[in-house]
Amino acid sequence: MKLARGASNLIRLLAILLALQLLLVPAAPVAAQDTDPRYLAITDDEAGKQATRTLTQEGSDDRAAWVRLQWERNIEGPDALTGPWTVHSSVWVAKDFVTSRAIFKEQADKNKSFPEAFYKRGGTFPLDLAGIGTQSSGLSACFDCTAKDEIFLHHRAVIRWGLVVHVFYMYGPDRLVPQDLLKWYLSQLHARIPESAMNAPERVGGPITNEAAPPPADARLVTAPPKEIALRVEEVGKRAELKRQKDGKDARGTWYEVRYERGGTGSRFYEGPVTIYSYVHVSKDEEGAKGVFQDQIKLNDKFPEASGLGVGPPFELVGGGAVGDESDGRSSCVRTCTGDGDIFVHRRLVARTYNVVSVVYTYGQLVDEGNTDAAAVFLSETVVKRAIGE
Repeated sequence: MKLARGASNLIRLLAILLALQLLLVPAAPVAAQDTDPRYLAITDDEAGKQATRTLTQEGSDDRAAWVRLQWERNIEGPDALTGPWTVHSSVWVAKDFVTSRAIFKEQADKNKSFPEAFYKRGGTFPLDLAGIGTQSSGLSACFDCTAKDEIFLHHRAVIRWGLVVHVFYMYGPDRLVPQDLLKWYLSQLHARIPESAMNAPERVGGPITNEAAPPPADARLVTAPPKEIALRVEEVGKRAELKRQKDGKDARGTWYEVRYERGGTGSRFYEGPVTIYSYVHVSKDEEGAKGVFQDQIKLNDKFPEASGLGVGPPFELVGGGAVGDESDGRSSCVRTCTGDGDIFVHRRLVARTYNVVSVVYTYGQLVDEGNTDAAAVFLSETVVKRAIGE
C-alpha cells in the first residue's frame, strides 16, 4: 500500500501549517470554561482556513450536551491539497460516567458503517489508538486498497475522556490523511479536556469520584501465592509424605496443587485419610473465582483425583455446604458402599472465599478413625481460614 508514502514529511508540513494558522487568529476558548462541548470540539482553524464548515448542530437531552461539526474542502479547487477533504468532530458531555460509557459504546459500534462518510469505502484495517483516552476505538478504510494510483482513506476514532465522548472522522487521499495526522488532532483535543470531566458521579446524584484515579484497595482481595494457602504436610496427619506438587497460572489467576500420601501398613487406614490432595486457585477478582468454583463443582461427581480407583454413585458430604462464602461437596465409595469387608471412600469438597477457590480431596477407609466427612470439612476449613488470615 501507499500508506507510508512521504507520510512523516507531510505530517510535519500539515502540523506546521495548522500551527501557523492558530498563531494568526485568536485562540479558541480553553477548557477552563467548564465542559461546554463547543469548546471541546475541533475549531475552524484546526480544520483549516481552506475548509468550509458544512454542518453545525448542537443541543442537549436527558443524557448529555452535544455538538456536531463538519468541514469540507473543494476537491476541484486550488486548496484541495492543503489538508483532509472532510473533517468531522462530534462531542458529547454526559451527565455521569455510566452514561458516557453507554454513549461511547453506541458510537464505537458504528465504526464499521462510517456514518459521517459521503464517499464509498471498501476494505477496513486497524486504527491503533492504544493509550489514548479512558476508552478508545477506531477503524480505517480504503475506497480501494489495491489501487495503483491514489488511495483514498477514511479514519474514524471514538475517544472517551471521563464524561467527554468525541467522534473524530476525516477523509482524503492517503498522502493528506495518514493515521498519524489523526493522532495529532486527537492530541489537540486531549489538551483541552478539563479536569472536571474526570471528576463526576458514577450515576447522577451519587458521590463524586475521579475515574482516572486508581480504584480503592479491595480489603477482601487475597493476593498471597496459592502455595502459601494450600494444605501443608504437618496439617494432614502423621507419617504423611509429599508425593507431588505443581503450580501454574491461567487467564483468571494463579494456582497450586499438592498431593500427600500416608504410607505404612494397614493401620494407616485408621489414622485419617491416606490420600490428601489440596488445590488452591487465587483469582484476580471475585468474578473470576466464581467461575473457577463453578468449573470445579462440575467435577465433584467424577472425582478426577481418584487416580484410577473405582468411583461408585456419589452421595452427600455432610457439612460440605457450610465452608467459606460458598461450598459444595460429594462422597463416593470405591465401587459400592455395601457388602462384606472393608469399605473405602472418596470425598471431594470445593469451597470459595471471595477470590480464592479451594479443592480438598481425601481417600481412605469408611471408619470413624479413617476418611470421615468431618476430616474433609476440617481440612477445607483450614485452607479457607488461612486465605482470610485467621
